Amino acid sequence: MMAERARRTAIVLVCTVLFLIPTPASRGDSGPPQELPPDIVVATYPLLPDTESFDTVIADAVRYRLISRGLAVSFRPGTPSAADLEAQAREAGAVVTLSCTYSVVGSQMSISLQWRDLQKKGPPVVREEKGPLDLMLDSVIFKALDDLLSSVQERVKQLASLRQAALQAQADAQAKVAPANEEAGRVPVTAPIVPTRMNYSFSSSFASFIPIGPASYYFSVGIFPSLLASLRFITPAGRFAVGLYTGVNFFSATGPSDSASSFLVPLGPDVRYEIGDGTPWLAFAHVSGGPVLLVLKTGSQGTLTDFTGFVKSGIGVSFMFTPGFGISLAADYEVYFEMPYLIMGVSPTVMATIIL
Repeated sequence: MMAERARRTAIVLVCTVLFLIPTPASRGDSGPPQELPPDIVVATYPLLPDTESFDTVIADAVRYRLISRGLAVSFRPGTPSAADLEAQAREAGAVVTLSCTYSVVGSQMSISLQWRDLQKKGPPVVREEKGPLDLMLDSVIFKALDDLLSSVQERVKQLASLRQAALQAQADAQAKVAPANEEAGRVPVTAPIVPTRMNYSFSSSFASFIPIGPASYYFSVGIFPSLLASLRFITPAGRFAVGLYTGVNFFSATGPSDSASSFLVPLGPDVRYEIGDGTPWLAFAHVSGGPVLLVLKTGSQGTLTDFTGFVKSGIGVSFMFTPGFGISLAADYEVYFEMPYLIMGVSPTVMATIIL
């Protein structure tokens, strides 16, 4: 189970990095590369009212399972009929539809998946599963998905092979014009801003982690002490800081059949920009991210560990009592990429900083 979670986390982080890398604009007569149509169009919707928050949980699970098998997926909002979803798929150029319906009653979820291949005649492939709304809900969703994909694995392999061939053909076409475009696209490099002064800062902070979204069904408000060591640059354009951030986010997780004491231990770089001269006020914005160690101490399964990733950003203000000491108030937003649902929350933070 832990290896499976680690593999899913790796897929998420790789896909996130690929998504964030900007694609260079094409030049000359080649034009931009044409976007390939999706392989599958998916719709997720509840059968009962007031349970729509689980749409994201199921959609994330479907997305990452299909990505891991080399397929491209497009989601359609609303609750379309089979005919409507088929029409939307044909319009998008997809060859398969996947409808995911679910119901939540008490502490149980039931999910039904229907795979329709538009290039083949016959009834849809259907898989159903149910299980408790507890810390292992993702296992229920993935079991239904894996059973379904196993039954159509030859078709999945065929679609993935066709997509890979199309992507390779597109890359080969772009490579033919790349040398000329590279020469035409060279631009002069401007000199970086040179800092006028540099110093070090050490910060200790205390926050409460307030979960939001689907995770709030299981996770309590957390206690979150943290540390930050930074190198600060004072320039004509403002104050910049690059540092290393870590902490321990402690909270409890409770489901209908089990509970756990949980620890999230993030470690990663922090980049900060400050406005003001520090006499006595400073305003700042920051972002940090990196790996996270997740530890769950459960009553039935013992201690479980996993590695995932996190992104944290926020804004705040500082009051500098002296040039070397200040107190800050910040409002942060945090995302931990534990699949198939994200652990998200806000963190009101109090921070004390020493500047050397």
